[in-house]
Amino acid sequence: LIAIVGAFVFWQLRVSENKKAIKKLWDDVQVAVNDDQYTRYTEALKAAQGILAIDDGHQLTLSAMAYAEAVLATDHAVDGALEHAKEHLARADAAGGKPTDFQVAAHALISYAERNYEQGLADIKRVQDQGGSSPIIELEAFRLALATNPDSKDTDVQLRRLTSSVTSQARVFNFLGWYYYQRENWGQADEKFD
Repeated sequence: LIAIVGAFVFWQLRVSENKKAIKKLWDDVQVAVNDDQYTRYTEALKAAQGILAIDDGHQLTLSAMAYAEAVLATDHAVDGALEHAKEHLARADAAGGKPTDFQVAAHALISYAERNYEQGLADIKRVQDQGGSSPIIELEAFRLALATNPDSKDTDVQLRRLTSSVTSQARVFNFLGWYYYQRENWGQADEKFD
């Protein structure tokens, strides 16, 4: 009986330590991804590996890794990143549960990288219609809408959805800054870059 109680207490301690370690590493992953810089994405991937060493099927971590790799593939042209994104995304999808924002955005980024714009946009619209969205999802919807038909009413709607959803996401403001810069809307570009 004492051995059973001791094993149970040891197991509870181990679970508690693992949860604390995962939380600390997850906080590191989120902060790094939110900084939207090449080096910070690579740091996020390293921290995420620490989580996977504890819980190999951690859906949220696999989703964040897929997203980070997809960003590295699309925005930074890192060789092999798209394949890694697909691998992490397949594992996140297999983990089950409700798709995370990172999963949805990673699917969209992979569709964008593969020039499968309509499919990516259709996938996002399905999530949006169910009431699930976030600034990173809205950003990828806008990017896909720009790629399919930049002057359409749908693209304008996506731009409005994006600008109304964003509060402090560096990636979104950076993307919008370049969007307005390319359209020579200097005031909006300056505001977004600031």
